[in-house]
Amino acid sequence: MTARLMRAEIAGLLRHEAPALLIAEEELAEGAGGARRFTTRALAGWSWPLLVDACAQAAGLCLRGIAVEMIGGAVVVGAYAGIGVDVGLRAGAYTISARPLRCLAKLQVFEFLCVVEGAGAGAAGWPVRVTLTRAA
Repeated sequence: MTARLMRAEIAGLLRHEAPALLIAEEELAEGAGGARRFTTRALAGWSWPLLVDACAQAAGLCLRGIAVEMIGGAVVVGAYAGIGVDVGLRAGAYTISARPLRCLAKLQVFEFLCVVEGAGAGAAGWPVRVTLTRAA
């Protein structure tokens, strides 16, 4: 189990600053299946690209916890898939649960399932699959 991450640690790990830093804090250290929960910053105007980028940031924070060899290296999004959003966005903060789906460590490819929760997301939330890899 990893320690709960706070805003300053998140900014350092992701190497982002506001407004690009979308994750505010980690809610829980680790849940079932390696799932971790993060709260986004509260924004007045969310767009789908911003929310998907927040999922990538959550996946990146999870990656730092499972792939020590990736720490300090530049990580990029290799793909987004299975984006299951079909309703309007609201202002405020969202919760993102992220868990590893597939880890191909030798290839340095890691796939995560992120689920966005918040008003309008329904009981199951909005799924987003994020694939991360080391930058060339």
